[in-house]
Amino acid sequence: MRIAQLLLIAFLCAAESLASCQDDGIWFRTNPTDDNEHAFKTADYVDRNVQEATAHGRFERDLDGLVEPLYGQHVPYRGSRAIDVSRSTEANTKLTQQPGTQSNLPKPSTKPSTTYRPIRRKNVTIGDGICQSIDIRNSAAAFEIMKDCQVIEGFLQIVLIENNSEKDFKQISYPKLREITGYFLLYRVNGLKTLSNLFPNLEVIRGNILLTDYAFMVYEMQNLQEIGLKKLTEISRGSVRIEKNPTLCYTNTVEWNKIVSAGENVIKDNGQEASCP
Repeated sequence: MRIAQLLLIAFLCAAESLASCQDDGIWFRTNPTDDNEHAFKTADYVDRNVQEATAHGRFERDLDGLVEPLYGQHVPYRGSRAIDVSRSTEANTKLTQQPGTQSNLPKPSTKPSTTYRPIRRKNVTIGDGICQSIDIRNSAAAFEIMKDCQVIEGFLQIVLIENNSEKDFKQISYPKLREITGYFLLYRVNGLKTLSNLFPNLEVIRGNILLTDYAFMVYEMQNLQEIGLKKLTEISRGSVRIEKNPTLCYTNTVEWNKIVSAGENVIKDNGQEASCP
């Protein structure tokens, strides 16, 4: 009986101590309202940084998605299989061939077959001096489709011309072109040093079609030294992105805010003024 009383007293003491600890512990807990306020502040700070990083990543993803599927239209055509066909055929022959018998399968060729697609220049003219969207790539010779264009109703993208030199662009000029209703993209065009001779009378980029909020983009142009679009006075919609052009000079001397109606321009990682002529 005495043992039972002692156990009951011990149990009641333990319960009282636990309740006391819980009561005291309330003073050390953070106010839930404070936690929420801190969480919102942290989320807002992180969100701003994520938005800035995401904008750059989104532009590069859109750029890659835009140019890569079309890359290779005028280059040797090769199959896109990731597995070596000759190796897989040889392996299957060994697996299916019974001991003591000879396979009737033809031996795989060791030389990869390459089929060349003929280069076809489509007619982009849809009216008197009016052209549809134009994609120029792989060779400076592809510019010839623009010869009658005064207005491009859509975009103009000049991309992935990586095996040409400066002399290939000297005789290329389209003074008739005055307006692009979509966006204008220049991306990895080697040998081109200025746009002044290429499009001397381009006045307006409407921006009715944009690439990740941008109407005029000059990106990773290794030899470009100046923009040279002296007649360009208006970008009606969308902004400008000029980035990663190591020899491009004096980009900040152009008053882009007077040309661009709305939007935040991105001009960075271009040529150093100290090395400019």
